[in-house]
Amino acid sequence: MKSFFTWLKIILFSLFMVCCCVIGFIGALRPEYSDREQRNLTEFPSFTIDGFLSGDYTSKISLWYSDTFPFREDLILANSYIQQIHGLKTELFSGNNNTGEEIPTDDEFIWVTEPITEDNSGEEQNTEQPTEPPTLPEYTGQVIEGYYVKGDTAYELFYFKKESAQRYAKAIVTAAQKLDGIAQVYNMVVPMPYAYGMDKNDQNKFGASNCESAINYIYKAISSFNTQTNLQLPVKTVNINKTMEEHFDEYLYFRTDHHWTATGAYYASRVFLDREGKSYPSLDEYNMYTLEGFRGSLYRHTADVNLYNNPDTIYAYEPVGVKTVDITDRDGVTGTYPIINPNPQSSNLYICFMEGDFPYYEIHNPNITDGSSILLVKESYGNCFAPFLADSYEYVYVIDYRFYNNSLTEIVSEKDIQTVLFLNYLVPTATDYNLRCLEYLIRVN
Repeated sequence: MKSFFTWLKIILFSLFMVCCCVIGFIGALRPEYSDREQRNLTEFPSFTIDGFLSGDYTSKISLWYSDTFPFREDLILANSYIQQIHGLKTELFSGNNNTGEEIPTDDEFIWVTEPITEDNSGEEQNTEQPTEPPTLPEYTGQVIEGYYVKGDTAYELFYFKKESAQRYAKAIVTAAQKLDGIAQVYNMVVPMPYAYGMDKNDQNKFGASNCESAINYIYKAISSFNTQTNLQLPVKTVNINKTMEEHFDEYLYFRTDHHWTATGAYYASRVFLDREGKSYPSLDEYNMYTLEGFRGSLYRHTADVNLYNNPDTIYAYEPVGVKTVDITDRDGVTGTYPIINPNPQSSNLYICFMEGDFPYYEIHNPNITDGSSILLVKESYGNCFAPFLADSYEYVYVIDYRFYNNSLTEIVSEKDIQTVLFLNYLVPTATDYNLRCLEYLIRVN
């Protein structure tokens, strides 16, 4: 009898595995797109003799099979549930094995210029900027280098890099050099939510850098470079750390996504607009849209069941005086869209702000006729920030420096822009891809 049940288990398990294998090859059941990861899944590879002989072809088939297995997202979620039931995951950390670099408190900042020099042959070296964008890896969306999940909240972590921080500061001051006497340059670096919501001991345990100290270091570098370059219009830095800390209990950051909320962006915009001497509506004057069930980038990276069961709510605020924005996409096609889209056709509800990430946007408020203008140079954190500028300037221009190919000086000159605001959260200030894109926009030598 014992032998019978042993064989029965073997047969049933074998039948189950065969059924799974057969299901896996049913093309109609295989997904082509992942809503959770917001990407196209692996396509079946094309056959080549070289690929077959090298083994690359079969490796790609294996990747296709696993990446597009039927019901993959349900299976991933089920696995997360099982881990929770067995008490295997009360908290989750993923990140660099090392820690962020120590943030100096007494650094000397040296502004180094690189004029045209001569090589050993006596010929001048050409240091002019290239006419084509630099070779960059294909942009595939937010890359999370480290995260920490506890309960229903996830935090993206930041690792300070001294060389990158100085490189970022030099890029911003170089922009001010090129626009000196033409436009006032501002810079705002947004702190990350773990600075306020994550226990300090946990921050230290996982090597996360102190956000306030990192921002202060960047601003100190900018101040030093301002002095060394003798700018007529030195860069003005906008420090929002105190404001974000004071209002942190007001849902300033998402729990399942790496972005801040529109409420957080609103408080930050007030700090900037006060600095500019501009008026703006109070938060209750905006038309507010509510979008339920948002599961963002940190959920997509973790597939954590607690994040799945506790999605975020997006509160989006529509400007009072203007409702539409002209957007130019990566193919150069321009169209008119709502600044706030309450019904985005995507599982990524964050695109309700300005339709998502595009190279160029233009907002004209017909109720303001003083000729005022501002250029917002941003990554995706700027998407929910830009609408709060629309009731304070006649013209709001926005460029995403990751995709915009023309130079900063060209657009400022063409549009007669008076104010330029660089807005980044901390991670891009230490990310090579973002720095290279920013330097190309500014045409840093």
